Amino acid sequence: MLNPDGKLFIERLGHGVAPAGEMSPAAAEMVIGTVAHALQSEVDTEQPIISGELPIGGHRFEGLLPPVVARPAFTIRRRASRLIPLEDYVRTGVMTEYQAATIRSAISARLNIIISGERARARRRLRML
Repeated sequence: MLNPDGKLFIERLGHGVAPAGEMSPAAAEMVIGTVAHALQSEVDTEQPIISGELPIGGHRFEGLLPPVVARPAFTIRRRASRLIPLEDYVRTGVMTEYQAATIRSAISARLNIIISGERARARRRLRML
């Protein structure tokens, strides 16, 4: 991820966030513009947010330009390497058996489910259920 202050970070599951260098605003704009082109979209001050799935690897990209941020920023989120069964979330204490049963029931009934929580937690994997 690139923060608006120009600092790059890599976040790995189980390892936290580590600094990975810096990037100039011009270079960040070039990255965001290149991704927008690959997504067959446009990004500028009128449309300062670009979000989509990268054509290679299927990773998620979100880029932001001024005026929604002070300087360009973006994140790239890798696809999960494997699906984690609800039983694993129960076993590791991430959720209770009651919560898992509620999710299973909602999925079976094809109900809409809203999942919220901290960044880099189980939300994304749960969305894949």
